[in-house]
Amino acid sequence: AILIDGSVSMLADDYAPNRIEAAKSAAISFVDSFSGTPRIGLATFTGTTFIKQKITDSKDDIKKAIKGITIEEIGGTAIGDAMVTSSNLLFSQEEGNVLVLLTDGQSNFGLDPLEAITYLNDKKILVYTIGIGTPEGGKILGNIDLVSRLNEGTLQAIASETGGKYFRAEDIDDLKVAFSDIAKSKT
Repeated sequence: AILIDGSVSMLADDYAPNRIEAAKSAAISFVDSFSGTPRIGLATFTGTTFIKQKITDSKDDIKKAIKGITIEEIGGTAIGDAMVTSSNLLFSQEEGNVLVLLTDGQSNFGLDPLEAITYLNDKKILVYTIGIGTPEGGKILGNIDLVSRLNEGTLQAIASETGGKYFRAEDIDDLKVAFSDIAKSKT
């Protein structure tokens, strides 16, 4: 399952035209990189989690859901809640579940992401994390006072402690490489 940050910080302009559009483009490439019929679901999150597409083997359905992602109006970024909620709603099998989390790592609401690790490990969910953002950060909606920077520590810990891998993506090419590496490890 793919879990994408849909909070306002994803409008930061350190990617062209912004983080959310770069994430959508890379996620579509990820879906296209699978041969055969992969089973993929999609959720986005802010202060709450939104299931955009339940697990499906239809590449067209999942790509349509990805293209339809927009920034949600609900404030906050609840990474811990999003991982737990999406794993409960998207995964029906006991083992072999993989969550790909794409975010800038700035969790400021709800369950601490590190507290969610125990739950994910109990459910045998492997988490690959992709950090989107640059160390300098990007302005949100052109506002020089609103800058969003990448918080890698949390994302590295989530990946490491669930058996996944962390990827830092400073541009769209890095994003596509991260998704490609994850796809190769799952085929």
